Amino acid sequence: MDELPATTPQGSTAALRIERELRPVVIQRHDAVIAASRDALLVHGLSETPIYFVPRRDVYTEHLVETGTGPGLGGRDAKFWSVTASGGGLENAVWMFLRPEGAIEPLLDHFGFDPNPFNITAG
Repeated sequence: MDELPATTPQGSTAALRIERELRPVVIQRHDAVIAASRDALLVHGLSETPIYFVPRRDVYTEHLVETGTGPGLGGRDAKFWSVTASGGGLENAVWMFLRPEGAIEPLLDHFGFDPNPFNITAG
């Protein structure tokens, strides 16, 4: 994985680490493919578990329904989606930061996936 620099607006190194995932990433909910990408980012430091972020162009949004906006990880404003594929039932399991600045700027126009309810494979 290639590591991207993560700095605060003042230029100091943040606890956040963003890596380019060099392997193809597939995100599934049961038998439905929600996203498939060769350009995913793996983010450490937003939560206890690393989180995959996938460019919008690689997400099958027909499996998602927008559920609103509010504070996301780290208190940053985010837009949320629930999953409707394979029985649905996953509320606000997918999100996108509204104005990613500073350390999270590389996540612009990327969907983040809560790793717990999805089957995520890289390779």
